[in-house]
Amino acid sequence: RVTQVPLSVAVAASSAFPPLFSPIVLDTDPDAWREGSTAPELASLRSRVVLTDGGVYDNMGLESLVDRVDLVLVSDAGAPFGIDEEPWEDNVLQLGRVRDILIDQTRALRKRWLVSEFEAGRKRGAYWGIGTRIGDYRAADPLAADSTITGELDEVPTRLAAFDERLQGRLMNWGYALCDAALRTRAKLALSPSPGLPAPGYGLA
Repeated sequence: RVTQVPLSVAVAASSAFPPLFSPIVLDTDPDAWREGSTAPELASLRSRVVLTDGGVYDNMGLESLVDRVDLVLVSDAGAPFGIDEEPWEDNVLQLGRVRDILIDQTRALRKRWLVSEFEAGRKRGAYWGIGTRIGDYRAADPLAADSTITGELDEVPTRLAAFDERLQGRLMNWGYALCDAALRTRAKLALSPSPGLPAPGYGLA
């Protein structure tokens, strides 16, 4: 149990994505751990904890929560996997593509399982992703409609640089509209009518 971790370290750990960014190392007291296995061989692992971006294993954070909650709501901002028309031929540079394939496969399997659980009635909740078509929800009064603009938003790359104000507004509006439609139609929540999009100056049509 580590109680004094600066926010900057937590953010860095979330961005520690090998091989591009080095993992984050935390030095902890093994005796301070209160839960989990007490196996002696774990003592060394509890004194020096090496953290990497959780997305390497579970990009949607499902495994640690899905069996602990009654309502599962998943917002997936990961870009849809695309065809690379000019793949790298360099062996080192190809590793990036291999990494993307592995992560996308993991995410696809988890998403497929989750949706099947929803459809079978074993889980209650909703999934929406940046590449989702809002028309598929068949919401009675959606806050937005599929358009050229919304179709381009799932091509926005993940990056550390700031987005310009227009792109940021459109991303906020699209995520809000998808969430609203998913909660009403898939999770079947009784929600009050929405007052509108959070950034009304940046339309999606």
